[in-house]
Amino acid sequence: MTEVNKIIVSGLDQAEKNAPAGSDMAVAAMKSAIAAANQTYDALAKAGKQVQEVTSATVNTTVRQAPSKKKAAA
Repeated sequence: MTEVNKIIVSGLDQAEKNAPAGSDMAVAAMKSAIAAANQTYDALAKAGKQVQEVTSATVNTTVRQAPSKKKAAA
């Protein structure tokens, strides 16, 4: 994802150099939108990882606390 973003920003920089006067605001807005999207992606990835860790810990705890069938049969 990071490589793609670098390529896009590089392309925007090139476009900005060759763009007509006054278009710098549009390029800046696009760069800002890309930065915001990256921050959102990072936050969602972090949240997803945290959910996975909590879920894994909960399942592991539940499995350890569950009585085994062998003990119940004895």
